Amino acid sequence: MASGQDAPRELNNSMTGVLLGYVRRAGGEDALREVLRRAGETRPIEELEDTANWSTYQQALALFTESAAVLEDPAVGRRAGEELFSRFAASEVVELLRSLERPSEVLRVITDVASKQSTITTMECLEADDFHAVVSAKTTTLVRRNRLFCEYTAGVVSAVPTIFGMAPGTVTETECQARGDDRCIYQLNWDPDTATDAHAKVHFLSAQVSALSTRFEALEAMATELASVSDVDQSLHIITQRACVAIRAPRFLLAVRLPREERLRIHHIGFEDHQVERFAAEVLADPPDDHDGARLIVDVASSSHRFGRIAAFHPEGRRFLNEERRLFEAYAGHAAAALATAAALDDARERARTIGALFDLATTLSEVGTVGEVADRLATAVPTVAGCDEACVFVWEPGDALFVCHGGASRVAADPALVERLAEEPGPLALNQVAGVGLADLSKVTGFETGVVTPIVARGNVLGLVAVSAHHDVLDPSAPQATRRRLEGMARIAATAFDNARLLDQIRHQAGHDPLTGLPNSRLLEELFTAIVTRGGRDRRPIGLMFVDLDYFKTVNDELGHHAGDAVLVEVSERLRVAIRSCDTAGRLGGDEFVILLPGVEQGEDLEAIAKRVLEFVEHPVTVGTDSLRVSASIGIVLSTSRHETFETLLQRADAAMYEAKAGGRARYCVRA
Repeated sequence: MASGQDAPRELNNSMTGVLLGYVRRAGGEDALREVLRRAGETRPIEELEDTANWSTYQQALALFTESAAVLEDPAVGRRAGEELFSRFAASEVVELLRSLERPSEVLRVITDVASKQSTITTMECLEADDFHAVVSAKTTTLVRRNRLFCEYTAGVVSAVPTIFGMAPGTVTETECQARGDDRCIYQLNWDPDTATDAHAKVHFLSAQVSALSTRFEALEAMATELASVSDVDQSLHIITQRACVAIRAPRFLLAVRLPREERLRIHHIGFEDHQVERFAAEVLADPPDDHDGARLIVDVASSSHRFGRIAAFHPEGRRFLNEERRLFEAYAGHAAAALATAAALDDARERARTIGALFDLATTLSEVGTVGEVADRLATAVPTVAGCDEACVFVWEPGDALFVCHGGASRVAADPALVERLAEEPGPLALNQVAGVGLADLSKVTGFETGVVTPIVARGNVLGLVAVSAHHDVLDPSAPQATRRRLEGMARIAATAFDNARLLDQIRHQAGHDPLTGLPNSRLLEELFTAIVTRGGRDRRPIGLMFVDLDYFKTVNDELGHHAGDAVLVEVSERLRVAIRSCDTAGRLGGDEFVILLPGVEQGEDLEAIAKRVLEFVEHPVTVGTDSLRVSASIGIVLSTSRHETFETLLQRADAAMYEAKAGGRARYCVRA
């Protein structure tokens, strides 16, 4: 006879458990030990009473036969059957049956109920009303059905009304498979009015409370057990095992996937390893096939994510009770909670990595001061921050309508409409979305076949953009969102850095330039002079300085107003830029006084040639409104040959030379040693 795990699962041990419980109560422990000895039973008594275990037909028959002999009671089968529901009143199965509210409803689902007790006996409700029912039972094993089992079934059927606090029903067996009939037919009659008995009501309510407590305690025990488990697969294994006990079925399968994972996590009971993937695919199909109720399939889902499904399997032709679905959903909820916790932890870890990467980026960018430095540092940091292969950073030059690559070698013309769209919707976009609608050369410049473009926007203005090469489309809602979050965070940090750098550039420019003409002021000119002296060292070439002062400029202000005077000053400053060499610097001291710094002058004749060109350019008429004005300038020229001369002393000498030019008749220059 097969035993242990190799033995066929034919009769649930709820049957042997209720029998042995009756034997213990009727004959004591000695009678119980004698029954086990005579039946040749070697399994522990705990296993024989555990409803999670099963016995073979022959094992159960031996126990029933020896119980009848030891107790000298041929009706032991019926007596055991009558106690089934009272013994397991607190079980999930009886609780589910009690939720059907009346005996007739229980008997109408007798086929599904019987399948939880036996895999070799089928039962069917032939008719049922509020007082009467007819059910059939047929053992499908090759072994002839024994009368002890017929009596046991009769006892179970008679006890159905007791589930609802009524008196046991009266059962008559009109046909018997053990006597040669094709099946057993049981006629059951009961009296609903017997439920008015106070003692019965108390017993009924106590059983309900006990059943609810048992279900709560089982779920609470599982929740407590799961709380101490950190591994998600171990949690799923526990849930599958517990569900197997609560929902009696021969096979179970749990198939789920965490949001960031591609692999499917599968836990199962009762399947061969080679069957698992096929059945998992069937369970996860949309919609799943429940095989006419033979499969109980429930979603494992949280409020924000569907992880997969859990399923229980009956043999074809047998069905689950509707009430079992609610209990199964509770276990699916625990699985979803475990997975949601694991997903949250994974998401938290990824967010921590993202925050760390963005913090490092912010720290790096906070240490630089110019737009160019920000672009260079950003281009170096982006591949690590965004987790991509390559990246290009472009700085927006609004005057030229160009995106300039951080190295300055490549430029991409941009459609103003696209730039306006990027300012209004600064989120990441697919490279092909922008390359075809306003940045035609972007793919060519970056060399990326696929990628993502993220604009850098501050205060509604586009400052630049970052293009990254990526193997997957981070804009796909079903794809992991870590890269997208990092790109968005990177763009915000870069926008702040670019904005600050531009403000600093603006402040530096304002600090060193004349606000009217844009020419360097005396402060910047002095810094440039010092830098030239420092670079030249001992062998530096002479530095020339011209002090340019307009003649009769006060007359322009007095007769035409300061706006006309400002227009003249702006025009003169532009002419000075054109007249001097590319290495020279023209600046404005204030009023109508200008300075020209000329490094690397070989001899005085060079200075005079530049001075003549300046006088010529300045003397061209200046148009202000409808007026054409003629202006001239007096220029003082000095040459610095000493390493110790300061900008201030050089300027003083040039100023003195300029006054000599004015004294000599204006519109001329004077060179002073």
